[in-house]
Amino acid sequence: MKRNPLRHGVWVTSSRSQQVACVQVRASETSVDIRDSKQRFGDVLNVSPGAWTAFVRTFG
Repeated sequence: MKRNPLRHGVWVTSSRSQQVACVQVRASETSVDIRDSKQRFGDVLNVSPGAWTAFVRTFG
């Protein structure tokens, strides 16, 4: 089983990100936040932890 790299409240850059398309995620008890690392003060997409887990299982 892979270790979960998300720590609550800390933005983590995806290991699959490329120089031109970086995605960061951060976890809390109730949501996983996703943002463009080049737009740190831009919009943030919020998904449920269950939705994030399903996404990672499907595409990770």
